[in-house]
Amino acid sequence: ERAKLLDFTRVPRGESHRRRVRRAMATAPGQTVDLGVYDRFHVHAQMEHLQTKYHGTGGADTSKWEWATNIHRDTMASHVGHYTRLAYFALCENEPVARVKFNCLQAMIQPC
Repeated sequence: ERAKLLDFTRVPRGESHRRRVRRAMATAPGQTVDLGVYDRFHVHAQMEHLQTKYHGTGGADTSKWEWATNIHRDTMASHVGHYTRLAYFALCENEPVARVKFNCLQAMIQPC
């Protein structure tokens, strides 16, 4: 079945393209919307901006290993930063909280 494109012919005067898209998406769930070349370029520009602003988001030249390393380090840092999660892991492993924290910090040094 072909995807139905939304009809933008009955648009109130003075309404912007962005508002038309938002209104159409809100009124017709499940249908596809043709955003056009400008909006696709805008999405890619936003992604590039985020990738340059935040180190862990990677970029076009980020390898699979580097991306996995960043994810692993972020996960370990999150574990270390949340004491209740550390306490849960310590309880499950029957280890002291300090030992679990030390293991997480060691895993950040040598992630893979």
